[in-house]
Amino acid sequence: MKPNLRRIDGTRIIQLSYELPHRIHTTNVYPIAAPNGSTIVLYGYEHGLRILWRGGRPLKKALKKKEEKPKANGISNDVVMIIDSDDEQPPSRPAQPYQDEPEFEDEEDEYDSTEPYQTIVQTLDLLLGTEVLHMAVPQLPPDLDPTTGSVPSILSQKVVIAAACSDCSIRLITLPLCPPSPASKARSELRNNVSLGNAGNGMWGDKMVVIPSNIGHQSIPCSVSITFSPQDTGDAVMDDSEVEGEPEARARSTLRAPSRGRSRSRSQQAGNGEWDLLVASHSSELSGVLLIYRLPISVDRHGSSTLSAEHIVPWRTKHLPSPAASISFSSSLYPSKRHMRLLVAETRGAVRVYEPLATPSASDGEWQVSLYPGFENSLIGVPKRKSIIDSRWVLGGKAIIVLLTDGEWGIWDPENAGPKAKDQLGQSRSSSKSSPTDFAIGDWMELATASTLPKSSSGKTDSKSRLAPMTPHTRKVRQEALFSGSTSLSSTLAVQGGITIIPAGGHFSNRRADDETILLWYGGNIITIPSLITHWQDKVTGSGNLFGTGAMGQVKEISNVNLGGELRNGVTIIPRHLGKRDTATAAADPLPDIIVTGETRLLIIAAPLPEPKQTNTFAQAEQPAAADQRLLARGELDVGGMERILASMANGIANPIGWRRSRHSTKGTAAKRRAGFSTTR
Repeated sequence: MKPNLRRIDGTRIIQLSYELPHRIHTTNVYPIAAPNGSTIVLYGYEHGLRILWRGGRPLKKALKKKEEKPKANGISNDVVMIIDSDDEQPPSRPAQPYQDEPEFEDEEDEYDSTEPYQTIVQTLDLLLGTEVLHMAVPQLPPDLDPTTGSVPSILSQKVVIAAACSDCSIRLITLPLCPPSPASKARSELRNNVSLGNAGNGMWGDKMVVIPSNIGHQSIPCSVSITFSPQDTGDAVMDDSEVEGEPEARARSTLRAPSRGRSRSRSQQAGNGEWDLLVASHSSELSGVLLIYRLPISVDRHGSSTLSAEHIVPWRTKHLPSPAASISFSSSLYPSKRHMRLLVAETRGAVRVYEPLATPSASDGEWQVSLYPGFENSLIGVPKRKSIIDSRWVLGGKAIIVLLTDGEWGIWDPENAGPKAKDQLGQSRSSSKSSPTDFAIGDWMELATASTLPKSSSGKTDSKSRLAPMTPHTRKVRQEALFSGSTSLSSTLAVQGGITIIPAGGHFSNRRADDETILLWYGGNIITIPSLITHWQDKVTGSGNLFGTGAMGQVKEISNVNLGGELRNGVTIIPRHLGKRDTATAAADPLPDIIVTGETRLLIIAAPLPEPKQTNTFAQAEQPAAADQRLLARGELDVGGMERILASMANGIANPIGWRRSRHSTKGTAAKRRAGFSTTR
């Protein structure tokens, strides 16, 4: 796949456009890199899934086997045929499953100034026979070590994907992290029968578990989320990172020290023991249905992990008062108590936190927290809460970020885990919130059409009624509002948007382990915050961009995104892994690469790859010139060497060694005379 390259005017950012032959519905990026260093990009389209391995060490090309030429009559050796009269056939051995052993180059592709971007090294199509509308991958840090015991061992071997399809089914797919080799894709059985490569047939080392509609949703699922939990989660204990800094909490942490030690031992045992995959999905049937499944992960004697498809039934079933806009499991990992918490954002203005296993004896879970946004700015009518586009966990599952339909976004901090302002004595001062609707921090994103609405001086939509001079225009607006209802932006426009969260990592911040990079998109606008902790600290301390902490905390707007007139179906971040090029790119530009999903194209907006540093350039340029001078001194210089010396003299860029010899050495002058050069000026 080769993209169309476009450089965005006024910036050093490049835009890569991949034209595709099918319609795309959703795109996601797997948080863990492939063994060769590639980033795994997945997108769902009208026939199934496509997986892209971007960047990293390329695969070695398959060697073509020499075909044996047919032998002519009379040339072949004599063959003795033995006729066996027995009708019994020898027992046939079972066919061994194909073992793919891809080989990679030792280094990544050399830098090319005409193509300063990471290329697609391999692609794979998994046909499902149905459309993939939504997709979910685990929320994991890119540098996660699977041997720590906080995640199952399957994550060190395979990609785990949950896909919500148009046939009302949920499909759970596992396949190797490593891209398939060219020899694997060129197998003769695949050429003879293309359907053998469909998902679930195992030709690529993939396995698929289907949750059909007869035991799941009766309508198309609207969203899906997955996480992992040990089968014995009743003894999960809060880890050290969850202990707050107050003296009472420190005292409780001291009393809990032995239990935390037992929790760590249980965590290590869980990494080698039995795990479950938790799958949450919701649909708009009735008033809204939330289903959670718990599928065990089995490990065979060879150490290979697979999902069990036996006795699939909903583990939890909850009926919602209104359809959900999005759902997401907590980004914290086991042994944290909050690793199973589910965030449910309802479209009609409520964000709820559901705990499937509140107590070991709980059979139905419980709703723990309900948070509500503010009210819409309606000219007339009954006050109505703002609708929600998307909501996600931040700060490792301790706070919640929400995006509303009028462009407002904010962060709820019910546990007071965010950065705090300090008093004159330098001590942290707790923030006081008057109601659960108050955001700890927040801002606004505006559409182009929002300029027609009344705005306050700060750019926000004024939530209070205000007097306006009576003009024909205001009379017309009041008359339309009287007979057609509210004219608020959220009720007249179906605005699309979303939120993507990835760990900030060492490239962007070294303040806290739970720091994250935020991306929000609303209509045609895209903004990123490289470091949420830094941005939050600037907000509470009142630091400006001029004397603040720099670019890490500033809100960056990404503009001039050209989809060629197509609708925008999603925006997501590409996490940076600990590779050479990713580290160098992060040092040059703190903004991450992003993927914008159109209808039939993918746009990757990225900073160009940095040019490799040329070490000892003078010595490298000196070697061929010095060799030419030695050959010239011996009278053995060929025509090519003479042309190089003539070209350097004509351009005035002669080799320093040659110039020194011509000025300060008689041997160089004599050699030039023997070669036919004139030394007069």
